[in-house]
Amino acid sequence: MGSQEPYGSPDGGTCCEFGEPLSMLVYRPADHYKAHFDFLTDDNGGPVSIDIAAQGQRVATALIRLNDEYQGGDTRFLRLDTAWNGRRGDALSFFHNTLSDGGGDPLAVHAGD
Repeated sequence: MGSQEPYGSPDGGTCCEFGEPLSMLVYRPADHYKAHFDFLTDDNGGPVSIDIAAQGQRVATALIRLNDEYQGGDTRFLRLDTAWNGRRGDALSFFHNTLSDGGGDPLAVHAGD
């Protein structure tokens, strides 16, 4: 991706000044993405806590499938016992990276196969 412009939608309730640069993940054969959360974990005064104070918590994630020429590629939500594998152009958004108190939601743990 050539540009890392801010993004967001006033209609979607997010302002572009709080959006992170887009990132792209390319899987090669046999690649996977270990189980993880997308919310930020406060590091007691370190760079992550400074980001949280300045921009807030990462409350939402969106995944977009850019191609169909692969096998596998599921995003598995481990504690929800469900998986998603879209086709080219499909998107998945989940807005539950955090709980109502702002802490991380343990149900949001996911992995890529």
